[in-house]
Amino acid sequence: MLFSSVAGTLGSPGQGSYAAGNTFLDALAQHRAARGLPATALAWGMWQPSGGMAGTLGAADLKRMERYGVLAITPEQGTALFDAACATGRPVLVPVRLDRKSLRDSARALPPLLRGLVRGTARRSAAAAAPATGVPAGPTLRDRLAGLAGEERAKAVTEAVSAAVAGVLGHNSADAVDAETSFRDLGFDSLTSLELRNAVNQATGLRLPATAVFDHPTPEQLAAFVDGQLGAVPAGSPATGQDGGGTLVSLFRDAHERHRLGDAVDLLVTASQLRPSRDEGAAPAAFPKASGPEGGPVVVCFPSMIAISGPQEYAAFTAALPSRAVSVPPLPGFSPGEELPASLTALADAQAQAALDLAGDRGLVLLGRSTGGWIAHAVARRLAERGAAPRAVVLIDTLACPLDLDDLSMVADQMLAPESSVWMDDHRLIAMGGYLRVFDGWAPEGIGVPTVLVRAQERSGSHDRPRWPLADTVVDVPGDHFTMLGEHAATTARAVDEWLRAALAADRGGESG
Repeated sequence: MLFSSVAGTLGSPGQGSYAAGNTFLDALAQHRAARGLPATALAWGMWQPSGGMAGTLGAADLKRMERYGVLAITPEQGTALFDAACATGRPVLVPVRLDRKSLRDSARALPPLLRGLVRGTARRSAAAAAPATGVPAGPTLRDRLAGLAGEERAKAVTEAVSAAVAGVLGHNSADAVDAETSFRDLGFDSLTSLELRNAVNQATGLRLPATAVFDHPTPEQLAAFVDGQLGAVPAGSPATGQDGGGTLVSLFRDAHERHRLGDAVDLLVTASQLRPSRDEGAAPAAFPKASGPEGGPVVVCFPSMIAISGPQEYAAFTAALPSRAVSVPPLPGFSPGEELPASLTALADAQAQAALDLAGDRGLVLLGRSTGGWIAHAVARRLAERGAAPRAVVLIDTLACPLDLDDLSMVADQMLAPESSVWMDDHRLIAMGGYLRVFDGWAPEGIGVPTVLVRAQERSGSHDRPRWPLADTVVDVPGDHFTMLGEHAATTARAVDEWLRAALAADRGGESG
């Protein structure tokens, strides 16, 4: 008897490796049966959470499974299913509880193997059927907006986006969604953010970037962005944006495979010079409102400047840092229609002012991961020059500037991996080139602010572990350059929080003395 999971049979978002491992067990049972040997593999559905793997599932994971019509199996049901399976003599069975009503409601988003169970619903025309998210179908929403303007139009789009949010989270009504609450506080993760992006695309006919939910971190802000995109694309016109890459993505992938990554980066840097840019003195974009407790300094987390990065890279980390007020602003220029910074001074000035506007008199902690650490340091120095230095700087596995070919190769491997490339398109590749251009020739200078380098214990390939000569403290945490904010995010967050407690306490002691 082999115990596997229905994840290998139906597929499971975000669990590709787990699904593959379970499929191997199912295939082993089939292989033994074909040779006349006994074997039965049971591809179990989820049992009621009581520890183990199921105990690690979050609310978003459980809601997603419920929307797909998969219900938890009680221990009594599970043992009865086991007895029944033993009596069949079949090599592979799928003991799983299904809710047919949920299957019908989610027909258009079901795994292919379940669609036959709701055949009548699945065959309805797109014009007659509403998506499972509850958002009005695209033409209907466009028709409603055609006769509206100003506040009425904005309200209609916000209601549509809120309905999509409610559908993704499993709420019965959009009234359960506060449009001013951050997606993080609403319970979104990377997978649910992609689900919401897809639902809004389906409702509007747009092709929003994969990072849209993270770049516009509340339903109200996302609705404003969607409204602007709809205004730029008349009804009946082809959708804008990119989904799944573009010409530069193909060239970048090919260059990496042919060991010409340096040439590809040069191309991106050159292309970035053709993009509109923001000079010094331009008004900064406001940072997202900080989520978390009211007291203490605000922790501003700067994403890495590579094409697959963005606020989404901090999702697990910030969820594990509830004791801190955190804001994760998207880097300017990575969203469609945004200008790139014309220079490092323009970038540092704008980010410094936006950080001050956000924090008020609470004080700041600046944090950056990988090349985002460059931005955190540059902004910290600009704030210090203005007499408003941050309380501390946290660098998460920050790489030396400039990136060498080993660095670029490691980053490119991750960018082009199937699970990561969903976040990448031509626009974001060019933005990456623009940031590499403004940091060309930059070297960090002392800032007189407590600084920690939090390093991954594991090396990434042949790459040496990062060193930052201006760090006062180095803290090593489990994981590698990428997993330290993924599966090891909680450990990393705990290390950062402990260091901050000590650093901020010492800072207060110095002030009082």
